[in-house]
Amino acid sequence: VAILSDGKVLAHGVSDQLKRYSDTGVADATFNTTAATGSVLSSPRGLVIDSLGRIVVGDNGGGLLNRFSSSGAVDSAFNSASLSALGTGTASAVAIHNNDSVLVGGNFVGGLKKVTSAGAAETAFNNNAATSVGATVNSIAVQADGKIVLAGTFTGFVKRINADGTADTAFNTAIGSQFSSSASAVAIAPDGSIVVGGGFTGRLKKLNSDGSAGAAFATTPSATVNAVAVQADGKVLAGGGFTGRLLRFNADGSTDSTFVLDYSNELNTTVTAIAVSSTSGKIAVSTLNGP
Repeated sequence: VAILSDGKVLAHGVSDQLKRYSDTGVADATFNTTAATGSVLSSPRGLVIDSLGRIVVGDNGGGLLNRFSSSGAVDSAFNSASLSALGTGTASAVAIHNNDSVLVGGNFVGGLKKVTSAGAAETAFNNNAATSVGATVNSIAVQADGKIVLAGTFTGFVKRINADGTADTAFNTAIGSQFSSSASAVAIAPDGSIVVGGGFTGRLKKLNSDGSAGAAFATTPSATVNAVAVQADGKVLAGGGFTGRLLRFNADGSTDSTFVLDYSNELNTTVTAIAVSSTSGKIAVSTLNGP
């Protein structure tokens, strides 16, 4: 799920095509019809918007990446090029890197790969990442300096790599054994700290920018955290299948008592993704039942 600058919301389901909604939740019939025309999405995972408004979706079908124009038209040239560069596999996460290049993580050889904005393979980066990552990536977050933080099933479960794909050894050493099992989601806070969610002990953790343990969260979610997001004021959102479905914490880790949801009516199933508007601060979530 993603929120555009005009408040419109982009989303996809497990087997649905890409769809757009107004900021009041009304389906955009024109965009949705355009996006469905010629699309080969079969099991989309992850969605991101580049600096030109183009929409990139990870997929487990015909190719790891599919790109659409801002109006929903399929970008056949990019899709063909990225399929040739990346092959097939299971995509779990996508992110925009430098110069609108695209990072894709998932369950395929290497775990993380990169293509240019035209869809061509970034060979040097991919070779480095195959060594520094080497296993399934579930989530990607890009720092302002171009370094990339990853959550997944690889050794350590959270890693940071440099902009060229090589390992950030100091950060990864600092991580040590802080995570007991797979990490599902990662996000960067405005102060450079890193928020991680997953099925590990505690299920939600904050790291300092150097990889050391950050402030503890006051409440431990009762089940796996599937999604995390950080607001402009540093408040942390965590979503999953736990009681409450969506929790918010203050920047210091204390529970935000002002954030109250009637989750039995408003969110009656597992949260799978969270987006926060950079302009209005509004929050959009997707669930197992859709956006």
